[in-house]
Amino acid sequence: METLKLISKNLKFILVVIAVALTMLLLRQCESTSKAKGEVTRLQNNQRALEDTLSHFIDENGRLTATMRGLVFTMDELQDSLDYEKNKPPVTLIEYVTEVKEVIVTETTIDTIGERPDGTLIHLLQMTDSVKFEKSFRVVDVDVPVWIDTTINAGKATIELQQGIWLNANLYQDIKTKEVFVELKTDYPGITFNNAQGVLVQRDDAFKGFSFNQRKQFGLGIHLGVGLTGNNIAPYVGIGVHYSPKFLQW
Repeated sequence: METLKLISKNLKFILVVIAVALTMLLLRQCESTSKAKGEVTRLQNNQRALEDTLSHFIDENGRLTATMRGLVFTMDELQDSLDYEKNKPPVTLIEYVTEVKEVIVTETTIDTIGERPDGTLIHLLQMTDSVKFEKSFRVVDVDVPVWIDTTINAGKATIELQQGIWLNANLYQDIKTKEVFVELKTDYPGITFNNAQGVLVQRDDAFKGFSFNQRKQFGLGIHLGVGLTGNNIAPYVGIGVHYSPKFLQW
């Protein structure tokens, strides 16, 4: 009877506790279900990425663009898959292979620059090409010494090549489908993307735990706050050392 009376007096409190407990269990179950679905989506994405190849097209700005699916790795998988600094785990990794093939057509000029001991004149064939793309550029200078005696002869050619090749690599994830894609861009017309691999590091518990362990507890910086000076409380600004234990960080 005493137990029933105690329950009757605290019925509302007991019901609230039960409701809170059931809500927490439901939220935990929903979180577990969400993680399981996320893992299935990740594995399906990786399978498609392993079977995918680069797709090339020219975007609206005239830039060569190549896309393909990227991979999503966990911290544990990353240790066996790609090299990285153990104390600096990356958020993304992108690797790609490019090939440059060009045919340059330009004007040729001929100047007389000297005379050989036998009296034959030495001519210099000069070819110069300079072009500026949207963000890339190319400058080519070719000098070839030529002279004629009984035949046409040529000396060693001097070729000076300057290239500024703009390459842009992005890794992005579709918010709805969670699919990951690698996107490569360039405005240099002689570039071809031959191969690529993109890896997005999953923000799982291992990644969060690693990031948390890398946080520092002591630091030096500018302080702004309120302090006690004698019997007076006043705001202050200064430079000092602060300590923030990890159990108070989030």
